[in-house]
Amino acid sequence: MDDNSILNINIKDKRIIVRADLNVPMKNNRITDDTRVIRFCKGIRKLCEKGAKIIILTHLGRPKGKYDPELSTKILVDSLEKNLNKKIIFSDNCTDPMTLEKSKNLTNNQVLLCENLRYHKEEEENDLDFAKKLSQLGEYFVNDAFSCSHRAHASTASITAFLPSFFGPMMNEEINALNKTLEKPKRPSLAIIGGSKVSTKISVLKNLVTKLDNLIIGGGMANTFLFAKGLHVGNSIYEPLLTDTVEEINKLAKINNCKIHLPIDVIIAKELSENIEFKSVNND
Repeated sequence: MDDNSILNINIKDKRIIVRADLNVPMKNNRITDDTRVIRFCKGIRKLCEKGAKIIILTHLGRPKGKYDPELSTKILVDSLEKNLNKKIIFSDNCTDPMTLEKSKNLTNNQVLLCENLRYHKEEEENDLDFAKKLSQLGEYFVNDAFSCSHRAHASTASITAFLPSFFGPMMNEEINALNKTLEKPKRPSLAIIGGSKVSTKISVLKNLVTKLDNLIIGGGMANTFLFAKGLHVGNSIYEPLLTDTVEEINKLAKINNCKIHLPIDVIIAKELSENIEFKSVNND
């Protein structure tokens, strides 16, 4: 996938919109793990070194199209400055005239961080007009958010209709690693997949069970598989309408000699909140 990498073209003096996934875990308005920021900055340094002007777009949490001060991307500024060793310019919007002006005033190697994309409901609706507004911030679009690319949102999908689009350094690294692993996997092979929904990863799951020996499924996704087996999952997140899809995946795995591993025990509690009493129980 190197052919479509932004690193292959001359980007000096160019404004580069970079879609990142900096959805870091937080507690008490503090970042508890900045691994995503560290990895992202490792790749973005390469763009800065080539003389580009960087505009970062990302989401944080699930504000559902409304402003939530606890989910402002401003919390990322300190970590970005530390890991890029440069001053970060922050904009409290991502499509207004002031943000556009800030992007146009950037000089080489400068970085602009925009406010949470998901403050705008149009982002998750993959709205074309919203994507067009985002595209006006730069001259090239770079997708460096591998973990968000299965979603057709304005900042990952529709924006590509308005700008020349490329993979970022981290995206390129992830795709090359996946290709290497899936095209000629070393045996025995195993993949671990999580997330909240089966519905967003149906094609991925069907593909993996045809190529690998073992597949470990965790997260909320595992609940749907457990429910399909007849287990009670309570109020935990799961997709009851996807039991037929789960059965298709299980049959495909059996045909291709791929063993699917599900959690053998779970944590249960009366509700999902801090300091609540909980215990671990076997699935049977």
